[in-house]
Amino acid sequence: MKYRSRNFRALERLLVLAILSVIYVNATPAQEPAAATPASEIEQLASAEADIQELSRNWRDRSLLTYRALHKLKSILQNNPETPYRVQIQEDLKPVYELLGEQSLRVAVFYMERNRGLKGAEGRLLQIVREYPTFSKMDEVLFRLSTIERRLESPDAAKYLGVLVCDYPNSNYGARAFQQLSETGTNKWEGCGNFKP
Repeated sequence: MKYRSRNFRALERLLVLAILSVIYVNATPAQEPAAATPASEIEQLASAEADIQELSRNWRDRSLLTYRALHKLKSILQNNPETPYRVQIQEDLKPVYELLGEQSLRVAVFYMERNRGLKGAEGRLLQIVREYPTFSKMDEVLFRLSTIERRLESPDAAKYLGVLVCDYPNSNYGARAFQQLSETGTNKWEGCGNFKP
């Protein structure tokens, strides 16, 4: 195997990242180093922010650092939903969501371009919508979701197109989304004020 295509190597990397993320997220407490006392919220927040800063310098461990920061920030919110650091944690989650959203979008595009695994691509895109609401390419995610739903002949295609047209009016996908929404003919378009996703 002297030559491997770029796509094959990219797929290998994505699979390794997915496996590492599953292992890290599902790690049992026995696998993690035991701490003498639980870290305070400020210590966890500082540690998560250090991981986020390290992301820009350390490309090799990027996936591990991203999931580690996500775990730390989410655990603070789970342990104390009324934490005084809530606003800071939400700000710190944005770059984490961006990286995770980008990774899921790349996997979905990979599946879509090969016309295989539409359900897998749909799952990745729905994960972005559910879990990474601040993702900067949400308009693309919604457009791709509508494309998948049309291929699967699902009525949800119009829902995603309507959300795209109404919530992202300046999107590069807006004109195509509006045209496709008009072509679906599921409902007469009465404007965003009357649109119910």
